[in-house]
Amino acid sequence: MSPAPAIAVRNVSKSFGGVVAVEDVSFTVAGGEVVALAGENGAGKSTIKNVIGGKVRPDSGHVAFGGTIAAARAGGSKHSGVATVHQETSLFPDLTVAENILIGRLGSRAMMVRPRRLRSAATPILQRVGAGFGPEAMVRDLSAGQRQLVEIAKALALEPRAIVFDEPTASLNLAERELIMRIIQQLSSDGVAVLYITHYLEEITRLSQRVVVLRDGSVVANRPTSVLGRGTLESLMVGRELAQGYPALPRPRSGITLSVRGLSDDARVGDISFDIARGEIFGLAGLMGSGRTEVARTRPRPWTGPPTRCGRTPRSTRSSSRRTSSSPPCGPRSPRPGDWPRSGIPGTCSS
Repeated sequence: MSPAPAIAVRNVSKSFGGVVAVEDVSFTVAGGEVVALAGENGAGKSTIKNVIGGKVRPDSGHVAFGGTIAAARAGGSKHSGVATVHQETSLFPDLTVAENILIGRLGSRAMMVRPRRLRSAATPILQRVGAGFGPEAMVRDLSAGQRQLVEIAKALALEPRAIVFDEPTASLNLAERELIMRIIQQLSSDGVAVLYITHYLEEITRLSQRVVVLRDGSVVANRPTSVLGRGTLESLMVGRELAQGYPALPRPRSGITLSVRGLSDDARVGDISFDIARGEIFGLAGLMGSGRTEVARTRPRPWTGPPTRCGRTPRSTRSSSRRTSSSPPCGPRSPRPGDWPRSGIPGTCSS
């Protein structure tokens, strides 16, 4: 007789304020299996994750762990051997790595707040996830990728039979994503059941043996990953065949609307320059912590170059003396320095 699945979702339905979030959802995750839960935003993935995690009680149906129906109370899955690694880490920045990893056991007599005992218990868990930092490090000093490793180590400290990963690589760079995927593959080899939620289709193809696709709160596919191509998976998620990945964009009109030269905040952002044309959709891309938000929020320094407006050099520069020395090079008027907000575009151009 085959063992009971580590996670079994049976006919789960849940509504919020009369709006159906998920309806009659059923699937299983066996020990050593990686099952990807795919779907567009709003498909119901977070609701299912929260039902499994004990944060949300279903209106009907149930979740079973190892053949035992979960207790209908908060935290039920944690005590059933299932842990969750969230996209947004739930760590305490002013505690050490060891204290964060073992936070769930600090109240027990066997694990008092004794630094040496904490370090001794946390070290092998950190080695298991390939962390390049020690248990005594402060979480506030770690990068986003390192914090995600601590989050995984925190889940492993519970010795779970199953782990739910919710977008664990969303804010990580390529090297950090690769490390997380290797950890998941090792967990699968160790017999841990993994439910993997992600928007990265290449991670679904690489990691999972089976894909459960949600659309509008219902399961529309539960198939082996090997039989699903990228196009088929995309069509199942959106409910129609996609002729192309992205729609054609209109060509921007001539003329510069915003011109930025040498933007710097003396911290994360330095020597940033770009132009945005009229009617152009300008994308500012980068990983979390790369400086995208700082670029948008940085207050411009006093303009010392030739006065320009919409990319044009005026016939005479005499009018520049009537502007403040820190007026932006582009704008429908000449604002005073205090007019500029700490966030947003400092100046725009009139047509």
